[in-house]
Formats: sequence, C-alpha cells, structure tokens
Amino acid sequence: MIALGGNPVMNAEKQTRDDKFYFSDGNMTILVSNILFRVHQHVLARDGSTFETMFSAKKDAHEGPDCFKEEGEDDEHPIQLFDDDINQFRDLLWSLYALPQEIAVAMSSKHDAAKLANVACMAHKYNFVTTETWALKGILSCLRDKTVLDPLSTQDLVQITQAASLSQDVHLLDIVRKIWKGSIMEGRDLGATLVATERLGMADLVGLAYHAILLQGRQFWEEDPSLTREQRIRLLSGYLTLAEFCDDLPDNAPSFQHGPSCWDTDECNERWMELWKLINSPDPAYGIGIQALRHHKLDILGRARMAVSIMVAVVSRSFPGRGDYGRTRELVEDFVCSERALDATTAFSRQLQSGMLDFFPEVK
Repeated sequence: MIALGGNPVMNAEKQTRDDKFYFSDGNMTILVSNILFRVHQHVLARDGSTFETMFSAKKDAHEGPDCFKEEGEDDEHPIQLFDDDINQFRDLLWSLYALPQEIAVAMSSKHDAAKLANVACMAHKYNFVTTETWALKGILSCLRDKTVLDPLSTQDLVQITQAASLSQDVHLLDIVRKIWKGSIMEGRDLGATLVATERLGMADLVGLAYHAILLQGRQFWEEDPSLTREQRIRLLSGYLTLAEFCDDLPDNAPSFQHGPSCWDTDECNERWMELWKLINSPDPAYGIGIQALRHHKLDILGRARMAVSIMVAVVSRSFPGRGDYGRTRELVEDFVCSERALDATTAFSRQLQSGMLDFFPEVK
C-alpha cells in the first residue's frame, strides 16, 4: 500500500538512510519499514509503472491545494510503502539502477535466481512490465545453468515460486514444480518444504511432502520443530490410511478397456489380476517387485513406479523367464492387453503423485 500526503511520518527518529540507494542528487524520498531511500523520480516512472501514475497525480495535485506539496520531497515527508519487504524493494531498485556488468553476472548464476524473483514480484506489484519479463527470463536462465550444482535453499525456492505464481508463467511453474519434487525425493528440508508448499497452496507438493516425512518415521516428525500439532495429527492419520491402502494394493489392480483383439476378456482380467498381485505382493518369496527392489511398506509412490517399470519390461518382452520369474513369464505370454495394462499402471502412478494429499485429510 502506498501512502500519499504531506504530513510528517511518526517515529522519524528511528529511520535510517539506505547505504546504497540514498542518492544525494535524488528527488524522491521513499520509506519502506524504517529505511529511507532517496531515488530519482524518472527512474521509478519508467515502463508505465504505478509510480508514473502516482507522480502524475502528485503533479496534478500541485495545481490545486497544497496538501500534497511536500510528499516525497524530503526525509520528513516521504512516500510510505507499508506492505513491502525491504529486501525485495532493494532488489527492485537494483534492477532499475544496475550496470550492464552487474546484470550479466546476475543472469549467469543460480544463486541470483532469488534476487531476480524478488525483482519479478515487485515489478509485478508496481506494473514494471518489461522489468518483470526480463526478471522471469533471467530466472529461467539461472535454473537452466547446468554448471551450478548447489541446490537452491527452500527460502529461495519459495521466492521463485511466488514470482512464477504471480506472473502465471506456465513454463517457469513447471520447472519450479520439478525442482520441488526433486528436493522432496531427496529428503531435503522436508519440514520447511511442507510449511512452504502449504502456504503457497500447492496441494500436490504438500501431499508429496507429507508422504516423504511419513517415510522418515514417527520419531523424525515428532522431533521436527517446524511441524505443527495439526500436521503431526495428519501424519498419524495418513499412516493409518496408507497402511490399509497398501495392504489392499495387491488385490486392486487398475482397470482398463480391453482392446478389439482381446478375444476372452474374463481370462485377460484374471491374467492381469494375478500379474498385478505378483508385482505388488510384499512377500519376498512371491512378489517380483519386492525381489527387484525392496521399498518401505508405505512407500506407495516407489511401489507404483516399480510397477510401471515392470510393465514396461512386460510390454517390451524383456522380462526374465527363469527362476522366480517363471510364473510371470507364463502370464505375460500372449497378454494381448499388456500395453493397455501399462497405460492403466502409469495412470495409477500419476494419480497417486497428484492426489497424495487425499491420504492426509485436514484435522476437523
């Protein structure tokens, strides 16, 4: 919110001048929190911004009463921006005053993606259209920089996600979601990730975060100070719900529409149900999925991915035909609907990923 008016600000003695963006030759004073900025009006009025409109209104006001006469003209009568984050406003000013070399450096490092996200958020708020577009392109460039191996911090990722959400940049949102998912799969900063994705309203990522925390064990989520009591209750509820779902998984093969070449749909269904049970049985002596790679009992996402991998091998006829896999080989022989079964398994896996939050209902 921008405050206009010529009345002196309260607690002026607590205000300090910004070290970098208080120019002696500036002609416009702005107060953010308790920091004073002295900048150039023509710089803020670029690009058809909100400031341009505000300065025009100020100029018009001078032609009438003198109530706005001193607004923004000195430290005692600054333009007050009540709702802005001080660091984000500094980053906006940096983008408006930056030298070409500074901009080039910012566009080449992943560590500056958060700074560019701050610029994008503020540019969006104050309608610096070309500046917002530039910042979003810069974020994409930073995130594509394969030479930077250090992962983004959770806070930096939050800033980037906010910028992508405000701009509704579909491509950037897709990349950000992939980064969040990778971070969750690696188990990095899970408690903070859950809190952040809940605040950002990203339901699919919230569900993945809950599931990842659940797999760490109860001691982990009981001791994580970032989790609330309600979140711990949802984890406990999710444990019970997922345990029942996983127990029933071998007996609930995903359905599919049989192809025109399937001459016996009943026999095909029986074949598929037995194959599905073989893939998903938790019994090491029986289940081929657990023989290939052992997952946590409640790692439903890992088990679903394994099922997809096995079905890919079935469709490609690359599944072993000896030893413990002999019965599987018999089932996949002449399985004319194997590709449709693979499609159903893939859809099942994707539905689990997008709908994982359903296992962790809100506390009522």
